[in-house]
Amino acid sequence: MSVKKFKGTSLPEILTRIRSEFGDNAVILKTEEINRKHPRFVSSNRVVVTAAGEPVKSAQLPSTLPSSKTTVEEFLASNLERSNDQVSNKATLSIRPSETIVTNIAEELCTRLLQQGIDGKILERMLEICLRHLDAGALQNRIVFVKFLTYLFLRTLTRYDGSAPTDCSQPICFLGRSGAGKSTTIAKLAVTFLRQGRDVVVIAPRGGRKQLLDLLSERRGLTYLEAYDGTEVGRFVDFYRDTHVVLIDTPSITTELALVQRFLPSDPSIERHLVLKADAQEHNLYATLEAFEQLGFSKLVFTNLDQTGQFGTLLNTMYIADRPISFLSEGTSSHGTIHPYSKEKLVALLRIE
Repeated sequence: MSVKKFKGTSLPEILTRIRSEFGDNAVILKTEEINRKHPRFVSSNRVVVTAAGEPVKSAQLPSTLPSSKTTVEEFLASNLERSNDQVSNKATLSIRPSETIVTNIAEELCTRLLQQGIDGKILERMLEICLRHLDAGALQNRIVFVKFLTYLFLRTLTRYDGSAPTDCSQPICFLGRSGAGKSTTIAKLAVTFLRQGRDVVVIAPRGGRKQLLDLLSERRGLTYLEAYDGTEVGRFVDFYRDTHVVLIDTPSITTELALVQRFLPSDPSIERHLVLKADAQEHNLYATLEAFEQLGFSKLVFTNLDQTGQFGTLLNTMYIADRPISFLSEGTSSHGTIHPYSKEKLVALLRIE
């Protein structure tokens, strides 16, 4: 591998020369802007970039813009196929490049995304891929750059496609800390399916009847059952699973998990979803993930979406947990909105454009 310094008047010009010499696998080691007072200042060379890579005869760079015969999505997809990067691989997203060169457009967009709470390592990885697959002209074209970055996020989130049980065909047990919104989530889902004309059974720990029924307002088609332990929950599920949507609440606790463990049925077909508040601080979300890991939850539910403007936290938590999101919820009453997760919805919340 060769290491070489490239000098020029602008970053786009230098990036093009680096790609011409080292190809798409070039690694940026250092960037330096020299001002007139610098002892090494030369009027024609204001930027110095140190790069490393294997010399190639010619680099195959993607076009600045797609041709009229292809859509932007096809253009981006074809260029991404030239790379060996597995963008959907969680481990790949944690790689931090030595240093990332950004254009003004990229810097502006990334500043906004960082304000959304997206982990900087994820953003740097996305930027690195953009720099490797777009030439200088495309990097300065806002429309192409935004579409490319959006495409990268969508492609990265593809691993979570089809994660949401939109029809609740399997019974679902909701876990979470006290105040996370388990009961409200269950009430919203129950109301949604009751309005569709489906029968719903809600199973809850003994003593929780008033809170849930206040939320549900005693609707026709609803069956409410109280259980003592997981064995009793399992019997109820076996009886109703073929005729009802089955939603299971769990004891509300702060730190002790033994009560929840005792209430969970052993049936592996019952999905376990961990309910988290979207407006919670990130370190608290990670602590909850760690605390409930032993209970084997398979999906995440985020509540209080209307109480936060930092939706990057959802993305970060999904990567840390390495589990998909099932539902996104707003509002604190049974009439609040709840809808299945989709990667398009999450990218829209991030407001990349």
